[in-house]
Amino acid sequence: MARRFGRVASLQVINAAGIFSLESGATGLRIHAEVTKTLEPAANTAKIDVYNLSKTSRDILAKKVKTVVKFNAAQRAMLQAIGSEVTSRSFSYSEIGMASVELRAGYEGGDEGLIFEGEAQRTDHDHSGGTEWRTTLMCNDAATGIREGKLNKTFPPGIEMAEVVADLVRSMGVRITPVTKSILTLALTRVGASAVTFPMGYTASGKSWSQIQQILEFVDVKWSIQDGEFVILAEDGSLGSAPIPVGVETGMIGSPRDLEDGKWEVRSLLDHRIKPGGTVSVTSKYVDGVFRVDQARYTVDTGGSGLHAVTAIVSPLEPYG
Repeated sequence: MARRFGRVASLQVINAAGIFSLESGATGLRIHAEVTKTLEPAANTAKIDVYNLSKTSRDILAKKVKTVVKFNAAQRAMLQAIGSEVTSRSFSYSEIGMASVELRAGYEGGDEGLIFEGEAQRTDHDHSGGTEWRTTLMCNDAATGIREGKLNKTFPPGIEMAEVVADLVRSMGVRITPVTKSILTLALTRVGASAVTFPMGYTASGKSWSQIQQILEFVDVKWSIQDGEFVILAEDGSLGSAPIPVGVETGMIGSPRDLEDGKWEVRSLLDHRIKPGGTVSVTSKYVDGVFRVDQARYTVDTGGSGLHAVTAIVSPLEPYG
């Protein structure tokens, strides 16, 4: 891949107050983000900062809704009789609820892709420096579904375990594909025929996340939620996509760092294709080989002196040396 130039990022937030969209290249506004994704069964996280937004944009991101209350003649007469104010009033209030967040980033020329999809748990505005506004969104991937998703349902005898898991996943507002269900069924088959179905049926009751953990406790898979989608991998498997080359020619930063136990830390210029479960082909003075990405930490920065990079913790899928 050619050297990458011209950092770009785009942010879309949807909440009760409206739709907010921002493209750094079109507006010149700075977007800075720190995103961490892993293959562990826990919510991925993102901290997104946007600088010097207008007040209107800040209000949208804060889920602030403005409304004007006007009184008709009968209402004014009644209010005047009790000595109350009768002029029209403008009120502002913040809507309760989560905001849907999508962050894309990369470089000019079409080399841009999805970095994070999730929900904003909190939005803060800071003007303490006195020279610029900084709006911060603290985000998680499906954290609300993990925390609050519930399913109370009785399944008939002989129901496939993969079908039960799929219903539990959907009850959290998370997507699950037919391919993922097939991977899970295959993993259950390896455990034994008795693990493929519930012969006596199954009664789901309570938190969906806890029930998924119980069902998959003894299955040799790694499962997680990535950008709103349920992902299942064999314990030593990958997503099956072609390895992304990582080396000096493709923008590797520094040298891979040995973390022991066969794991390495590799840093590269930002590449949205490097993601948990995917694979990278590392070429360096110290290590060569194909590795699975176990964790990816993305730094997005369209301005200032910060890095526009991804740092991956990887484990080998093939012998290296």
